[in-house]
Amino acid sequence: MQVAANPDGTARQGDIIVNGQRARIRQDAAACRFELSATEQTIPAGGGTGRITVTAPTGCAWSAQSDAAWVR
Repeated sequence: MQVAANPDGTARQGDIIVNGQRARIRQDAAACRFELSATEQTIPAGGGTGRITVTAPTGCAWSAQSDAAWVR
């Protein structure tokens, strides 16, 4: 038997049946790796908006926060 790599951030499982006998196969989740579209951004002195896109495997949760009160 050969099992392809699991690209998702959640474990997966399935069954195989051999001569009427069922065997469960479980595969661990892939490591959650997060990619950012940019690691820094410059906003004009008058203020404005910016966007940074986060890409992660399915099943990998993330959140964003700022340690600067002037960033919302």
